[in-house]
Amino acid sequence: MFHSRKGCGDDEVEWCFLYEYWREWVNEHGMRNDVVKWRRQFEREFHAWQNAIQSWDTDDTRTERDSRKYRFAMLDKAGAPNGLPFEIFYDFPEFPKTPWLKIPIPTRRERLKTIQARLSKTIEGSVGELRDPSGRYVSKATRKDYFDGEVTWCVFSICWEWGVDSIKKAFDIWLAKNKPKRPKPPVEHRAALKQLGALRLMKAMDTSTAGNYTRDFLKDKNGATYPLFSDDESGWRRARNAAQKRLKYLSW
Repeated sequence: MFHSRKGCGDDEVEWCFLYEYWREWVNEHGMRNDVVKWRRQFEREFHAWQNAIQSWDTDDTRTERDSRKYRFAMLDKAGAPNGLPFEIFYDFPEFPKTPWLKIPIPTRRERLKTIQARLSKTIEGSVGELRDPSGRYVSKATRKDYFDGEVTWCVFSICWEWGVDSIKKAFDIWLAKNKPKRPKPPVEHRAALKQLGALRLMKAMDTSTAGNYTRDFLKDKNGATYPLFSDDESGWRRARNAAQKRLKYLSW
C-alpha cells in the first residue's frame, strides 16, 4: 500500500492506519483464520448480553459506555489479541482478508459515521470533577477515555458563575494532574502507512526492484515518477524497521 490522499481522505486515514497495521499483525502471527473463530464467539456472547440489558433501567448513554467496555472484554474472552480495536473487528467484516482501499468508499464512510456516533455517546454525561485552587468545584462533568494511547476524550460542564480566572486555574490543575508523564508522539499516519508498504514490498523483492515497481504508481504534480523511498537502500531499511517496531508494540 502506497498511501496518498487520492485513495483515502484525511477523515479516514487514521482508521486505515489501524486497519492495515492490524491486518499485517494478524498475518505475521498466522492468525488470519482465527479471526473467524473470534468473531463467532464474540457475536454469540455479545448478543446474549444485549438481550439481557433490555430489562435494565438505565439511560442510553450509560448503556453505550457499558456496552463498549463489554465489547472489549468479549474480544479478550474470544481470544483476540490485546489492543485490537473493537470497531475494526466488529464494523468491518472484511477484516483481515480485504485491504482497506478495496472496501468501497461509500461503505467505509457510512461505517465511520456509525462508529463516530457510537464513540460520541461514550463520552456524554460522565460525572467527575474540576476544581479551582481553593478546592471549589467549577465543573461537575469530566471523563477520560483513552483511544490508541494518544488521545484523551474529555467533556466538561462548566459552571460560569465561578468566573473565568477560577476556571482557567482549574484547567491548569487538571492538566498537571492528568497529562501523561510520557505522552506518545503523534503518529503521522500516511508516513506510517508508507513504511508499512516498504515492509510488505521488501518481503517480496529487493529495494532496487521495489523502487522501480513503485515508480509505476507514483507521480508528482508535474507528472514525473518517483519511488516510494529514495533509491538509497538505507531509506527503505529505515522505513521497514520503523514499521516492524510499530507492529512489535501493537499488541501487549
